[in-house]
Amino acid sequence: VGARSGARPLIFEVQGYGSHLLRRILRDKLSGQEASAPLYDGGAGLPALRQLPMFVWVGGAGRREHWRAGHAKEWQLVNYFFRGGAIGSKRLLLHNLRDFCTGRALGSRPAPPLVAFFPRAYDLRSPRELYAFLLDYVVTRAEAAVRKDRSSKEILSTHVPAAITLLQRLAHLQRSEFCAANGEARDVPGRASWSAGSAATGFSPDEWALVLGGEPRRPLSDLGGDAGAHAAALHVEAASWLKEQEVEPRRQFSLNGERGFWIVKDPLANCGRGISVFADLPALLDHAAAAAWNVIAQKYLEKPLLVGPDRRKCDVRLWVLVTSWNPAVIWAWSKPYLRLASRPFTFSASSVADPFVHLTNRTVQKASDAPSPKSGPPAPREEDEPHIWMLERLLDDVGTDFEGSGGTLASSRWAEHTWPRMLEAIRACVRATQSDVGDHAPGRFELFGFDFLLDAALNPWLLEANGCPDLCEDAGPTLRKLTEDAVQEMCELVLRLRAREIDLPTVSPQECDLAVSGAGRWQLCLREVLPQCAKEQRLRRVVRPMVFKAASVGPGARGVLDGVGQHREVTRRFMGDATLPKAEVRLGVVGSP
Repeated sequence: VGARSGARPLIFEVQGYGSHLLRRILRDKLSGQEASAPLYDGGAGLPALRQLPMFVWVGGAGRREHWRAGHAKEWQLVNYFFRGGAIGSKRLLLHNLRDFCTGRALGSRPAPPLVAFFPRAYDLRSPRELYAFLLDYVVTRAEAAVRKDRSSKEILSTHVPAAITLLQRLAHLQRSEFCAANGEARDVPGRASWSAGSAATGFSPDEWALVLGGEPRRPLSDLGGDAGAHAAALHVEAASWLKEQEVEPRRQFSLNGERGFWIVKDPLANCGRGISVFADLPALLDHAAAAAWNVIAQKYLEKPLLVGPDRRKCDVRLWVLVTSWNPAVIWAWSKPYLRLASRPFTFSASSVADPFVHLTNRTVQKASDAPSPKSGPPAPREEDEPHIWMLERLLDDVGTDFEGSGGTLASSRWAEHTWPRMLEAIRACVRATQSDVGDHAPGRFELFGFDFLLDAALNPWLLEANGCPDLCEDAGPTLRKLTEDAVQEMCELVLRLRAREIDLPTVSPQECDLAVSGAGRWQLCLREVLPQCAKEQRLRRVVRPMVFKAASVGPGARGVLDGVGQHREVTRRFMGDATLPKAEVRLGVVGSP
């Protein structure tokens, strides 16, 4: 890029995702002139550089391999951390957060409880976690039935009697297995001592009717006796169970509702791919078995914040810039934006598989618009997309209309509660993956997109973190301008940090939310001074594979017979004689003909 004030020209290498935007910013914005020296893009046929590039933006997996540890010079800026992809893997992030938030990670810093910001999730590759998930599914369905019918005058003819029986038998067991999955357990058998034979569970016909979504088979009103006394006792018992579940943080009561929905994710997919919503257990298990159990099952948030006159679901995309992983230096873009579903939110049976109702990824929602060209730079829209909102519009739309507002404005709730909790989750994710990234050369940086779902009380729930986030080059003018500003100020920030033109404040505590001179609208949210020591990193890399091996019989690949056999045993013992229309042969619940 052409020199500023006669200084030596700077050489940039730009390729991969966002390259069109990066080229334009580096040429036109940072160089201060329209025409400038050619920008090397690493393509075939271009002249070889006489000097190494000072700033490297790489987007392809193959090209990133070149910039693994040891390939970059200390004076080079490269937007890639070797092993930084651990934060974008749903499986690795889940296990790392569990270890970090429970204090199992070696040398881990104080962390918030995982259940405070991450919907409970299970790695179904592990037979024991499959069992823990099945227990959670049943308890959640029972809780949903009690929520729905606890005030019914016809309580004896509802699922409440069966739900209370299930809660009495399984609530404590579910809590113990959840603690075991998350590494909190102290009074239950450890991973290594557990076997699929421990999964035996029996259900009555009425209980199976509740779990599988059927009608009550034997209403208590038909059993004779004092129906009034039975009903009164059930009302008291239902209220007691709901109160107990509400105060138990591991149940994440605000996530649950009257439906018992779950979401299943491919651990490596992104952009809304590999995500399915399920309302019934047989279909979910069939889907997981078809994927060789290589999926993550996570609780669906049933009481999301709904916006607009047609009440649509939304999530928050927040850009996060990491300029050092160990010690961690993290920046958050202070202007997140909202991604909305294209259709009104509903729990109707016909909408369960509708991605335009239940998913909010921009990649998914823009599929309903005119298709983009298959090759070349994406064509920008002339008008703003209806499924994209800026933060200000969200806060104005919500006003005081959120759960528990008490007259408080959404803008105040956001500043005092939502935003700080989002930053807390971001810090936990980066710190939890420090052992994966380890030591790295100075000058590394990487941009991530963190996605949060807001519940009806404006509590943020972390969905995932994405490497190579969408830079919205085909978006409407408002989002394109926001993205261009964020990327331009990101480039200026990393260049100024390299030139030591920005002094990072020594803050106490290290967790902060500070505007730093020269950083534009990037807010400093974590500034660690001391790195995690090399011994901690090495020990963690040795210990974690041992934990994974104990947690799962096999590595989750297709065709691992021992692992599949354990899964079949778990489902057979748990499901018993329940009818599973599609999955019965695959799951081993019934014999193959």
